[in-house]
Amino acid sequence: MVNANEWLNEKIPVNQRAQATSLYIYRQCQSGHTVHQNNCNNCVNKNNCSTAPTFQFYNTVLEGELDLNDFVNLQQLSICGTGQGQDQQQKLTSLKIDKCNKLDRLTINFNNTSLNNLFGENNSNFNRVKSQVERLTSIIRNVI
Repeated sequence: MVNANEWLNEKIPVNQRAQATSLYIYRQCQSGHTVHQNNCNNCVNKNNCSTAPTFQFYNTVLEGELDLNDFVNLQQLSICGTGQGQDQQQKLTSLKIDKCNKLDRLTINFNNTSLNNLFGENNSNFNRVKSQVERLTSIIRNVI
């Protein structure tokens, strides 16, 4: 487990962050395999990317605050752990995306923190995500 902002500073230089449109942080590969050293030996197609505009990182579990405000063109953000034990889940306590105005796809799976703690109830992004979840829930109920 790694401090989120220290990890971010090590992996993505500040001068590349504004160019990024997608950021994916996974505990496992997209097929569900646990990976080692950012590669999945079980998958034929290894699409690890570590340059703008798309960043993908596997075998990563973050803790603490993650400040993504330098990613002003970010459109997609996915942060996923696994459901298999506490050490496999993301441990983010705060996610700063106030300046990510282009963000239109957000996925956070298997994080030990509730949504309002992660975003902060006064955060505009929390309110935006909350209203989107409420709207989707309403649509699903109407379909059923």
